[in-house]
Amino acid sequence: MNTIKNLLIIEFDKNRVYGLDVMRCLAILSVVAGHSLDLLPETSHKNIHYILQYIVPFPDGVSVFFVLSGFLIGGILIKVLEKERHSFKTLLGFWKRRWLRTLPNYFLILSIIIILSILLIKDFRIIDVLSYFIFSQNIVTPSPPFFTEAWSLSIEEWFYLLIPFIIFFGVGILKLTPKKSVFVTILIIIIFTIAFRYYRYVTIPITSEEEWGGLFRGQVITRLDNLMFGVLGAYVFFYYTRWWVKYKNQSLIAGLILIVFVKFITAFYLSGSVFYYCNVSFILEAMAILLTLPWLSQLKKGNGNIYTFITYTSLISYSLYLIHGVLILHLILARIPFLQTANIPIIITRYILYWILIYTCSALLYKYFEKPIMLIRSKLK
Repeated sequence: MNTIKNLLIIEFDKNRVYGLDVMRCLAILSVVAGHSLDLLPETSHKNIHYILQYIVPFPDGVSVFFVLSGFLIGGILIKVLEKERHSFKTLLGFWKRRWLRTLPNYFLILSIIIILSILLIKDFRIIDVLSYFIFSQNIVTPSPPFFTEAWSLSIEEWFYLLIPFIIFFGVGILKLTPKKSVFVTILIIIIFTIAFRYYRYVTIPITSEEEWGGLFRGQVITRLDNLMFGVLGAYVFFYYTRWWVKYKNQSLIAGLILIVFVKFITAFYLSGSVFYYCNVSFILEAMAILLTLPWLSQLKKGNGNIYTFITYTSLISYSLYLIHGVLILHLILARIPFLQTANIPIIITRYILYWILIYTCSALLYKYFEKPIMLIRSKLK
């Protein structure tokens, strides 16, 4: 028992910002909890979804990851631009560090899913999923039904590639100050994305939630603005730190009010509005999350078991996201015959086993694969 416990123990960095760990924890738990409904009888899905809507504080877990990623990466970029030379070498160094953080885990899990698919799925062809290796599966088209979690990772990877390049171009070629280049890039990407969503809304009739998910929610070109709202947060935090800290309580209250509006009021009064969900919902969700960042970014410390659970979950959140759906849920648990019986004890066992599996596998993946690679990354200049 002690051996198993030691395998799963993860040491925490005392300098972590607890408030941002809270965001990651809530985001990943909301995503996993939503997908875990596939393990329960269909008759209970609607009721549990209704309960989750009230329990989970943020409107959408993936949107939280987008805004938080934009905030963190935007902060790194601004610091690099203000402290180092604006050269291609500096930009390449940023890309190397970012890709060492995200790509090894992704390619490992993608490879495992492909191998299992070859073994378990009839007529599976590798050629049909090659786009996943270059994140091109959902740039301007709906994401295929393969590694479904990868749609959001594709959006983030294109953000990591394009936005730093545009900002560095502004500084190095157009001779803008870092502050001006970052701000101009934020405006251009947000305005372009909003305009493109509106163009698509007026040119393509949306008749179902599935079409909305494929054409609006899940594409690179329609969601980059969510990450840029996070960069906007980093911009204010770095250049207007006094305001960021001084008005953190007011910002939190405004964010919570907007979250209530997005989650509940719109659900009652705008549930049938195609215009709202194709154009406005993404903006309001991102703004609501952004407004909570000043307060959460200043929440530095926590304690007790809740702190331990939140920090632990935050640390393994990337691994959790990668393995919880297609790999564990559909390629492993769904193919164990005795777990498919539709009686209450088996359903409960299956559900509990799912959470044990994803936490155990994610902790092992983080501790023995993801963390060693991050140590290598930390040595890069």
